[in-house]
Amino acid sequence: MKNLLYIVLFVFVCYINLSEAKKGKKKPKIPERPRNIDPALYCESCKAITKEMLKKIRGSRSEIDIYDALSDICNQKNFYVYEYPPPDMVNGCNAFIPLHDETLAEALRKRTNDEDIVTELCDEITQACKDVGPKEKSSTFDVEINGVKSSYSVETGTPITNDEL
Repeated sequence: MKNLLYIVLFVFVCYINLSEAKKGKKKPKIPERPRNIDPALYCESCKAITKEMLKKIRGSRSEIDIYDALSDICNQKNFYVYEYPPPDMVNGCNAFIPLHDETLAEALRKRTNDEDIVTELCDEITQACKDVGPKEKSSTFDVEINGVKSSYSVETGTPITNDEL
């Protein structure tokens, strides 16, 4: 009877230790995407930030180099070649960085190559691009000249009549 009591006590202690061990191994919760930022802008900001960081650190994995580059990453001058206007990209950057600066720095330190880090960081690690489809390219563009609006084909540059729309 005494041995049975020791066995039950042992099993109970093991159960408690396993429960505590599982609590410590939980994956860190990924911060939610801010609701006040368009999801596509947030995704594009993540990609742009990562690309600009790679340019600034030039292959380095040094924590000092990474945090030095990170300190000025949301500067408007970094975002002139992206899909959204620079002021919008700065807003996206200012929304992304407070939530993911340490994650970004760690991913850049541990990266195996520069080609895959944008996808890994924005799609998988931070999930900044989760549920954001590829941006659809318009086949037309509109121009207004002297108050007259006209639509043109992106491929040919020729005007499109209302019948073709």
